[in-house]
This record gives sequence, structure tokens and C-alpha cells, in this order.
Amino acid sequence: LAGVIQRINLDQVPHPVTAHYPASGQHFFDRLRYATAYRETVELNQAPVAGAGGVLATAPAYTLDSARLSHPVESYGYRLTEPDTRRMLPALLKEHGIAGPDVGRLQREGVLGGVTLEQVSEERRGQRFAFV
Repeated sequence: LAGVIQRINLDQVPHPVTAHYPASGQHFFDRLRYATAYRETVELNQAPVAGAGGVLATAPAYTLDSARLSHPVESYGYRLTEPDTRRMLPALLKEHGIAGPDVGRLQREGVLGGVTLEQVSEERRGQRFAFV
């Protein structure tokens, strides 16, 4: 953790960063955060996790949630999930004569010249990554 926080500051990450960790480990977090000297240049938001867990953060590109693990020391598993999207199918787009900027227009508006988005695309399940 200490190295990650120092790297974030060394790289001067241009946005605030949030750290999620078990609430009972606050004193460990504090010690690791300042384990060595470094120049703080990035806003680091602390977000201790307590209880059963649940959704910790949502953004247009992902959802971060946690679940309490069965372990003697308070521990959580974390899962990062992308939202489901649609994947355009080139053969079907070509079949309907849709190309170039019209593809983007169809994606934004959902229908173009009587052709619906569902006719030329398929659902793409968002990727999921768990850290336990």
C-alpha cells in the first residue's frame, strides 16, 4: 500500500483517488500511508468498509462492490463490474447499408431509417474482476 500511494503521488495523478479498506484496519492504513517520507500531491480519500459490505462506488464505466469474507480478521472481497453494453455486428450493419457516422447515430438514437439497434447488435456482458 505504501508503494502504491507513493507512486500515485510521484505520477501526480490528476484526480482524487479513493482507498477502500476494512474499517477495523484504520490504524494499519494510517501507518502504511505514512511509512516513509514522500511529497503528497494527490488528494487521497479514505473510505473504510464496515458491516456486510455492498456497493462502494459507481461510475459510468464501473461498479465497485464488496462482500465480507469468512475470516478471523475483518476481511472483504472486492468486485469491479463493467455495465453491459451492445456490440455492433459488422455483417448486419452492412446488410442494412449502415456505415460511418450513421453507426454512431444509430447507437445514440436507437433507431435509424427503420432499423433498430437490436437488429444490428448483440448484448455484450460487462467484464467482471474479483479480488479476494
